[in-house]
Amino acid sequence: MSSTWRSSPHDFDPLSWITGSPVAKVLGGLSVLYGVISVAFIPGNMSTIGLEWSAVVLFALATLTITRSVRPGSARLRGVRAAAPVALGWVAVILSGWGYAGRGLTLDFWWAPISLALILVALAPYSSPLRVILVGALSCLVTVAVILLAFSEDASSWPSISKVVVGISSVALGTVAGASFAFQVVWRIKKWATLPPGPALSSGVLGEAAKLRILRQELEQVGDRSLPLLRRVASTGEITDADRQEASDLSRTLRTELVDRSNGSWLDTLASQLNLSIIDPERRAESMSAQQRTALYGMLRASGQASPESMPQQVIELRADPDGSTAVAIMTDIDLPEGRRVKLMAPHYLELTAVADDLALDAGKKFNVRFRLPPNPRRTP
Repeated sequence: MSSTWRSSPHDFDPLSWITGSPVAKVLGGLSVLYGVISVAFIPGNMSTIGLEWSAVVLFALATLTITRSVRPGSARLRGVRAAAPVALGWVAVILSGWGYAGRGLTLDFWWAPISLALILVALAPYSSPLRVILVGALSCLVTVAVILLAFSEDASSWPSISKVVVGISSVALGTVAGASFAFQVVWRIKKWATLPPGPALSSGVLGEAAKLRILRQELEQVGDRSLPLLRRVASTGEITDADRQEASDLSRTLRTELVDRSNGSWLDTLASQLNLSIIDPERRAESMSAQQRTALYGMLRASGQASPESMPQQVIELRADPDGSTAVAIMTDIDLPEGRRVKLMAPHYLELTAVADDLALDAGKKFNVRFRLPPNPRRTP
């Protein structure tokens, strides 16, 4: 349970739209839009209006900071990059409270806490539930301080405790919503990963129709090489020394190919179809369970679907770790826009979370994935 509280949705599923930049853009945009509408329709003198518009600008900068930090290929939102939009939101609340109270207006129409709450929710897909709660609690304290200092002598007759409750309610609700969202996404993905596996593709990786198609192609290749010799012998009615030599060479070649194929792994069967280069000197691919093979095959095949005009070059490397697990790296020569990456890659990346450990997507434009297959998979074939 502790890992659920300390992990973000983006850690488990960095490709789906719910953990992408559109969520931050929408929520941050709503934060700025609400501020613009509120400031535009509330009267005030030049000095107080300037403070309110400065707060709107800071919320816009906070939104821009988040969206730039969660673009595809960016590193995980941590440290200063995560603290910057929160700090900008706090400063915006302070400026807005100062300017708002200076107009002689009451607390119940103060807009800044709602914009801050939207910023907190925008950060939720990239933050752990524990971090959302911590940042939300600090945001409530900042809001309380502004209320007690700036609105202590406003026109309302509310007691201080009522002002505090009204002022921090939106920030508290945003914190609860963000933490609940982050927890539910992480918890459900982890729960899904432990469920009994669904049916894997027959024959380990390929469906029967696909295996039959490959077999037919292989038989056609053998026939293309042997039929001319057989037809020539049948038409002449005699076997020459040249025919014997050609038959000997042909049988030797076919025997070598059959031996190589029998010594190859299931990945070698897919090499020509998927433009795949395989680095597996220890034949670790053969130790995969059916579910692991299915998930890996889906990921490799999705790369080809992402670039249908030309199959991208893919390299997969497998090596043994000291604890008996298998480290896997997939390097793909493909540069995908965010939309196609989400549509084609996200389901297979999520499927890998159920059969692999330490799954990580490299920062950068290329779709490179690393993960580790445990020696005793959580899912049995």
